[in-house]
Amino acid sequence: MSNSNGVRSDRLERLLLRTKADKAAIAEERVRLQKQREKEAARLALLIGTALVRQAEKAADLRTMLIHVLRTADLDEPARKFLAQKEWL
Repeated sequence: MSNSNGVRSDRLERLLLRTKADKAAIAEERVRLQKQREKEAARLALLIGTALVRQAEKAADLRTMLIHVLRTADLDEPARKFLAQKEWL
């Protein structure tokens, strides 16, 4: 009987280790997906921003609208200073 208990204990230990490994893998995947979402958001902002700036160079009404958006945007002081130096505020 002790052999049977030992086998059950070994099996339980293996299952617990597998559960730990699975939880760690899930946590790693969540981190990977979050980083991927952040990277995609940054790329999206860059692409849209680039397109808007290029188009605003050609269309004064769009530039005026973007300046208004930037004036009301939640920006920190260094960002506002930079935008003002570049004549976007």
